Amino acid sequence: SGTASAEGLRRAGELGMVSRWAARASGQAPYRVVLTLPRGYPEVLVTSPLTGMALDLPAPLGKPAEPALPLRVQISLAPESRAAGAPLHDQLRVDLGNLLAAQYLRDVSGSEPRVLRGVVAMGTGLPELAPGVRGVADLGAVSADAWLALLPEGGVPGASGDANSPAAPGSTGTSAAAPASTAAWGGYLPQTLELRAQALTLASRRLTRLTLG
Repeated sequence: SGTASAEGLRRAGELGMVSRWAARASGQAPYRVVLTLPRGYPEVLVTSPLTGMALDLPAPLGKPAEPALPLRVQISLAPESRAAGAPLHDQLRVDLGNLLAAQYLRDVSGSEPRVLRGVVAMGTGLPELAPGVRGVADLGAVSADAWLALLPEGGVPGASGDANSPAAPGSTGTSAAAPASTAAWGGYLPQTLELRAQALTLASRRLTRLTLG
């Protein structure tokens, strides 16, 4: 246990998307770590209330420093990798309160983890892993403009800067492939996006009762 700074989280590349979101964090927060070593591979469980750390992120993930927002990050050896001689894969699971959950299966046999499968969920339950990385979200009011501004070159899977590209209110659109610019995120960003929102702001245009993907 101890105290983690936002700068320290930014350096922890093994935490995947957590270290990337830490670029928008400031302050420091208490944390607790549990470490085990099956097959000599470090399994890590990190928990923190994030009290004392602010997150400068768009709704619904932003927070001031004072309130608690429980963070749980677990890295564990994948079940299929526990046998001797099996390919070395791990599972990364991230939970941020009841706002966000993410899970990834990664190949960790090389110098850098490589995402094989993953899912990211906001405002809804976490689906089962499937090939690629899938994003699902069920939100109230959300600004796509604010989120697009945080991503590499403004890229986001399943959307574009054209206000006419999302599905019309109450309709269902198709998922789209992520742009190459997201490669800077090491494969953690969703390649497809399924979104339901009561209100979405995109290119300064407000859409209501939106279903995408």
